[in-house]
Amino acid sequence: MAALLPSATTQPMQVTVRSDLAALLDGIGRRPVLHDLAQVQDGLAIESVESVGMRLAYQVERIAGAEAYVAALEGTGVRVIGVSGLADRRALGQILRADSALARVARGAEPETSSGDPLGGSATDRRRHPPARVSPMLKQDEAIGGVAWRVPDGGLVGPEAAREVDEAIRAATPRLEMALRLAAETDRAIKDPLTGLLNRRGLSERMSLVGPERGALISLDFDKFKLLNDTLGHAAGDAALIHLARILEEQVRGVDCAARVGGEEFLLWLPGTSLEEGVQVAERIRVRIGTGEWDWQGRSWPLSASFGVAGWPETTRSKENLATQADAALYAAKRGGRDRVVTWSSGMSASAE
Repeated sequence: MAALLPSATTQPMQVTVRSDLAALLDGIGRRPVLHDLAQVQDGLAIESVESVGMRLAYQVERIAGAEAYVAALEGTGVRVIGVSGLADRRALGQILRADSALARVARGAEPETSSGDPLGGSATDRRRHPPARVSPMLKQDEAIGGVAWRVPDGGLVGPEAAREVDEAIRAATPRLEMALRLAAETDRAIKDPLTGLLNRRGLSERMSLVGPERGALISLDFDKFKLLNDTLGHAAGDAALIHLARILEEQVRGVDCAARVGGEEFLLWLPGTSLEEGVQVAERIRVRIGTGEWDWQGRSWPLSASFGVAGWPETTRSKENLATQADAALYAAKRGGRDRVVTWSSGMSASAE
């Protein structure tokens, strides 16, 4: 895009024009993204959490010429859901430190002016910044998020622009509240309430996505879990399941999918992974479970798990067969003495211990 300016245009005017053109081009580039973030349900446009955040961040930038960050309170964490064109885009999606100004305000603290980084250093941009205004997003006096914004180079914002920003924040709050509620409902449909991992439906949806033409599926469960429940109680059993879920999360990549599919049974989908690599991951997790310390109310209890692994396309040409094969390999591991990793082979059948 080009702009013809009179020869008498001053340097400050040229800077302003360049800034306006940059903002325009950035907005044009973001429009398809914002469109994709919106959903349609029963003929009505339903915004995602990210769509609300991005739209509000750009609105604040347009009103005040400010870099803006929008964050939402999700469960126990505060996540950045929107950044304006002038802001550090690397912050988008980050979970903020609890002691950061934006996280404090998003949890219900009073509005404040932050002299440092309102994100608490969560973003990788460590430059010196002018003070930032940090305001909560309140739904019936209850905080559900917050907005941090500041004018680059310490520029001043007039009272009228400040009022417009406050009004934009108030107007966006009901939309964010609805988006958060819909996101929570979606999570309940595809996630296990005890561990926070995907459930069987959620895993099935993830595995159905188009992706690499290969992958490994690991089926695993605790050994002698009934004995643990009978001896220490069901609360201890739940704690052990949560412990295993955290191990799975720490041992896998961000693209991998861990799911609790029933009782003490878990599945782990590793897209783009060979069968051999899947066996290595299973062995690493097995060792981590067996060597880590776990106790219940001061009583130490040894944990171990058995694993079955199947690979696509090494053991099957169809992803739909992976779960059956991995389960059969898991039961072979149980019959073979537990606390081991077994790869599926022909002739195996999935049957109870």
